[in-house]
Amino acid sequence: MTIRELYQEAMIRNYDSLILVIEWLVYEKGVDMDRDSRNVEHIFEKYGDGINPHVERWRGSVEVPGTAQVFSKFED
Repeated sequence: MTIRELYQEAMIRNYDSLILVIEWLVYEKGVDMDRDSRNVEHIFEKYGDGINPHVERWRGSVEVPGTAQVFSKFED
């Protein structure tokens, strides 16, 4: 499964935290959406909750008030 496919599943299932982490990885860290989704799992295993402050800080800088999502779905 690619990160793109994981992101699409997260959108369908409304996994907001996972969506934010993937968006942060893509937009801030330059991670390619076509990489294996195990890369996201590796980030969680390596950094755990330590990633939260970075994602929250980033979310605050890009989120538009009144919107449920920061960005729309990544299209194929």
